[in-house]
Amino acid sequence: IYANASLQWIPDHYHLLPHLVSLLQLNGVLAVQMPDNWLEPTHALMREVAWEQGYPDRGREPLPGIHAYYDILTEAGCDVD
Repeated sequence: IYANASLQWIPDHYHLLPHLVSLLQLNGVLAVQMPDNWLEPTHALMREVAWEQGYPDRGREPLPGIHAYYDILTEAGCDVD
């Protein structure tokens, strides 16, 4: 399974990632990349402009830290590199 810059928008990674791992075939690979740029100036400015224009907040959950992802994936039976 390959996911590039998409899973950060889906909530509850504590359940999502083990579910994705369960879908893998024997020796399958889960390859994901998730940018965590929610607090970067560009994203903060977009939220500010949206708020000023009356758009509702469409935030997302904060991403777990790298150690949490390691724990999630190893507990699901993955070798993490």
